[in-house]
Amino acid sequence: MRVVKTNQNDPDFLALIRTLDEDLVSRYGESQKQYQAHNGVQKINTVMVVYDNETAVGCGGYKVYDAISVEIKRVFVSPNMRRKGIAKMILTALEAAARAEGYQEAILETGTKQNEAIELYQHLGYDIIPNYGPYEHLPYSVCMKKLL
Repeated sequence: MRVVKTNQNDPDFLALIRTLDEDLVSRYGESQKQYQAHNGVQKINTVMVVYDNETAVGCGGYKVYDAISVEIKRVFVSPNMRRKGIAKMILTALEAAARAEGYQEAILETGTKQNEAIELYQHLGYDIIPNYGPYEHLPYSVCMKKLL
């Protein structure tokens, strides 16, 4: 498997996040609509796509949040490829890229019905924090932070 750094217009990234959006709707139903405004890719600065041979199997990106922080966005691994360390590969690559650009911390938002994501992030050193910014009053949000 290989990790490729790309951008928010990459067709493999866009295909993967369409599947991610379908997964989120299946978990959260109509309430997922209130999160759509926060899931756009226009401001994502850096994207990583993981390939198994020539097939894109996972992705994630980040956007600048403030002078010292990036916000991790759109992390997803194809269901048939989960539990193989792909999400860890994505996050490790994103964190390294953010550190190389001088950022000191990564923040993210995930959902209360994504226990596997919460456990992964905690295993990788992310701590739950009070919900920030647009997620402050959204009932299904869980926000996390890690010092880089």
